[in-house]
Amino acid sequence: MFRAMALEWQGWNEAKNWSDIENRVSLSSKIDSLGHVSIAVELNGQDYDSKLRVIVQFDAGQLDEMADAVSGLLG
Repeated sequence: MFRAMALEWQGWNEAKNWSDIENRVSLSSKIDSLGHVSIAVELNGQDYDSKLRVIVQFDAGQLDEMADAVSGLLG
């Protein structure tokens, strides 16, 4: 997902989404016409009743560095 965003740093039409197999962690990204990227991160608790949702915002120019960092973490 992060590499795809970096390759399309000038913008994309639909949200880019990712979630783990159990849907405990999900990410959804979008970009506005000014190059501001928003990633909504949602974490679901073991009981699926508790939930944490946060939106992280940054500039499209940071996507390459973020993609490299995520790739380094995940191997």
